[in-house]
Amino acid sequence: MSKPVKFSTVEDVPDQVWAAAREAAAAGVPLAAIASRAGLGKSWLEARSRQEKWMTPERRAALLREYEAKDPAMVQQAIDEITLATAALSSDRALLHRGKIADLTARKLEEATKTIAAPKTWKDVQILDTMARKALGLEDDAKPTAMIQMNLLSTTATVEREA
Repeated sequence: MSKPVKFSTVEDVPDQVWAAAREAAAAGVPLAAIASRAGLGKSWLEARSRQEKWMTPERRAALLREYEAKDPAMVQQAIDEITLATAALSSDRALLHRGKIADLTARKLEEATKTIAAPKTWKDVQILDTMARKALGLEDDAKPTAMIQMNLLSTTATVEREA
């Protein structure tokens, strides 16, 4: 296990670390947990959070209460817009992740072709295609449920499948 990071002064902390801390705080990770894992002083985080008005769950709840008291319809509209934006972001991240997994799988398959014999029948090809589609969630009724570890395959590997 590597030695934990510990920054000596607040000026030593790179902007990327602050950005990651801001994202973690917005996702609901407590500042104390962020501080201990990132090697930051908790008081540094609290000060920066207040100064830059980070959108922590507590701040979000306080703002929501404040606006709900003023205009409940506006608050509901804002919540609806945020929900749509969050869904779009999740979808974008899922597509990005799927692309990375597909690239990784393609690289591993390319490496495996040096040691594994090619499928001999169309049935073998169909089985491999179905496995890949299910792993990447490309079938309508399929859910990604299996992790294929291509680096474990060898010329003596056997594949078990359901009948």
